[in-house]
Amino acid sequence: KDIQALEAQQGHDVKFIQPEPGFVFKIFECETKKKVVINVCMSESIDKPTRTMATVEGKRGETISLPHVANHARVEVDKSGCSCTVHDVLFHPAALGEAQIKKRVKQTLMSTAMESVEKLS
Repeated sequence: KDIQALEAQQGHDVKFIQPEPGFVFKIFECETKKKVVINVCMSESIDKPTRTMATVEGKRGETISLPHVANHARVEVDKSGCSCTVHDVLFHPAALGEAQIKKRVKQTLMSTAMESVEKLS
C-alpha cells in the first residue's frame, strides 16, 4: 500500500498482481553460460489469449495473441547453491490451461516468455 501511495503521488497508477504458479523452464545465456530461470505464471489480471484466422504467403492458418507481463530480472540462489537470474512471465490461466493439453501452445508460451526476457535484458 505504501508503494502504491508513493507511485500515486507521482501520477502513476500501479496495480500489484499476485501470480499463481504455472511451470518453470531453464535456459543458459550464450556468452556467460549463466543459468536463467523463467517462471511461467498465471493471473486473471492478464487479458485472455485471442485467436484470428490469417493468410500468410498463400497459406491460411490461425494466429494466437498471448497477452503477458514480464518482470525485470532478480538474482536468486538455485538448489545447488549457485546464483542464477530469475524472471516471472505472467499469462492468463486460459493460456496455461491450453498449454497443458497442447504441446505446441506450451512451446509458443515458452518462446514468448524467452522473447520478453530478452527484451528486458
